[in-house]
Amino acid sequence: MKFEPVFLDELNTQSKDYKVSVTVAEKGRVRDSPKKPGVTFQTLILEDAKKNKMRCSLFGDQIPTYGEVFVPKGKYEISKTPISVVEGPIVPKYQPLFTIPRAVDPDGRYDVVAIVLFVEDQPQMIPNIRGRDSPVREIYQERPITISAWNDLAGKECDALCTWAEKFNVIGFTALKSRMTKATGFSLNTTMSTRIIHEPKGDKADVLREWAKMYPQMLLGRQEKVLNVRYPNTVKNVVTIAELRARKAIHTMQNEIARIKVTIPEPEMERLNAYVGCQGCGKRTNIPVGTSFPCNACRKRDSVSSHRVIFKFECSDESGTMTFTTFNDATEKLFRKSSTEIFNIKTTEDVEAFRKRQEKLSTKPFIFQVTPSQELETNNVLIWTLKDVEIIDDVSIPEVANSAYAELSHPLMIKPSDKGKGIEHELLLETEAHGKKTSVLGVWINH
Repeated sequence: MKFEPVFLDELNTQSKDYKVSVTVAEKGRVRDSPKKPGVTFQTLILEDAKKNKMRCSLFGDQIPTYGEVFVPKGKYEISKTPISVVEGPIVPKYQPLFTIPRAVDPDGRYDVVAIVLFVEDQPQMIPNIRGRDSPVREIYQERPITISAWNDLAGKECDALCTWAEKFNVIGFTALKSRMTKATGFSLNTTMSTRIIHEPKGDKADVLREWAKMYPQMLLGRQEKVLNVRYPNTVKNVVTIAELRARKAIHTMQNEIARIKVTIPEPEMERLNAYVGCQGCGKRTNIPVGTSFPCNACRKRDSVSSHRVIFKFECSDESGTMTFTTFNDATEKLFRKSSTEIFNIKTTEDVEAFRKRQEKLSTKPFIFQVTPSQELETNNVLIWTLKDVEIIDDVSIPEVANSAYAELSHPLMIKPSDKGKGIEHELLLETEAHGKKTSVLGVWINH
């Protein structure tokens, strides 16, 4: 009997004679049922040509029976007759990290091989899209990208990677999805289909292993930078603006923080912006101050309108100048007044009150904590933004002369063999491409 082809959205509980062509969009890992002890299950997400999706589950003995039949991205025809495979088995298609687009594609899935430099000791509990807390663990790789391992992968699978302090392991990760947030920037996240492969095979994995043998000092330098960001020194060193400007994006990590000691020689009232906006996201509103309202920008139903202040200025030290913008809390610290007081100075054009603030801003030094903007990971461009302001009365902070922020010296190279030279050339092409993009990669579960 010949069945007419249909789409997933045409199926219902009464469907009997049908045939549907699907792709396995996601293939979950085998897991124990939280409700039925002793029962294992595996979830599949099927997708048809119209992008309709259907969730299916395999239980118990069905898992080994169909485990090798259903593969991620495999194409199938399903009907009342036995399942027929349209395409053969799918193997990981590893790609260099720098080739992963920074424009997030919700349907994009990426297979990568990388050298693990650091793995978090314990998972963090982070709310997922359903509002429930899920265990997440960050892994840092040899380039500036973070991989976040979610749920079951944050357990034993990450524990098995904890030899990172002993040796540089080349690890494969399949079916990763990209993510961009204001808090963490660009990262890769595991999905229900992700597998962590401890002995990845193929040319790209072999090239990376050979490269790791030739450049151990380079990897040690990158590992040290990761650890310095994760576990910052208790001594809060200050660098100069000139040293900050000399930094190269290729040697900068997304989450690192630098500190500069500066004054604001010529603060201008014209560059002070005061308005009423959402207390959460700062979006401008006409709602009276102190009124609760649903904010469409940050999607908070119980946001409150409040005074908001933004200040743009040029700061300086003995080595140069930089321009920054402070928002509400940081502006309050600079002016040593509340946002309401600053709002009143601006809206009433109280020149005398601003002149007093002007004198302190131009003569009393501040410590600025600065960090790379998201341009580092999205476009590989290094732009420093102000993260926080420290008020100081008696500055007794050690300054660093061309140490942590100087360009890395050329790493110790191991002379490659003839075969190694070819591998070196291929990897250097990747390094150059990555260098132009200026972002940091690592298995951090940051490029």
